[in-house]
Amino acid sequence: LYENGADVAGNDILRVAVDTTHDAALEPQDRDRAIGEVAAIYAKLGQSETARALMTSIGDPTLRRQALMALAEKSMDIGEPPPAIQDATDVEDSRYRVVALSYVAIAQYRAGNIDAARESVDRARADIDLIDPRFTYAKAFAVSRVAAALSEMQNYQDAANAAGEIEDGGLRAQSLWHLASVQAREGSPASAQTRMLARQAADTIKSDLDRSWTLSRLALSSADRGETELATTTFDAALAVAQQIKNSFSRATALANLAKTLVQLDASRP
Repeated sequence: LYENGADVAGNDILRVAVDTTHDAALEPQDRDRAIGEVAAIYAKLGQSETARALMTSIGDPTLRRQALMALAEKSMDIGEPPPAIQDATDVEDSRYRVVALSYVAIAQYRAGNIDAARESVDRARADIDLIDPRFTYAKAFAVSRVAAALSEMQNYQDAANAAGEIEDGGLRAQSLWHLASVQAREGSPASAQTRMLARQAADTIKSDLDRSWTLSRLALSSADRGETELATTTFDAALAVAQQIKNSFSRATALANLAKTLVQLDASRP
């Protein structure tokens, strides 16, 4: 509704959702989870104060995470570092706190608060060591978010080093691709080399289905940054990988994802 300009109807539905959470039949944990989901939607819409007000009624702090993450991410768009840093540090699980702090670092950097951004990144990097080693993908994703923040802060060498630490080929490719786009935007000649490293990382992915999916993410990433021609050629590469998948179910899954990706690419074109 919001995406189609029906703000009044959207707000009405959210108010009904909030009222529904007061249903006495709901267990406390279910109520907290429902409020957290509604608060996260408000946060994504930029209605930060409403989101924070709703969070005060959530009894279980762990169920505030979804809204806190949404607030931290939205700060990158609306530039709200002071409350956002508190939102990020309030996230109890280090796996998610690293991601939230990385979002806030980008917001702070874009607002010109360079020292504060560096401090947030340092906090995030320290929290990576607190992630349970059993959660290998979660840790890799957290590192990828730190790499993204370092890229946006134009700390290219640290960003490349962080990306290089990521064992998962898909996440490493996406981190390097992000870095290459920032370098290209800022006129750095290192962009081409970084882009090549990203493609090499994607090539390490053994599953054709996963490799096609990763390439489709890279295409969307380029489209979001206005790299239209690169987005098209990367999509074509993803399609070529999908077409060579022998398992019919996996091939259908890959092609369905690419159909969705194509729609998104068309929508991103001016």
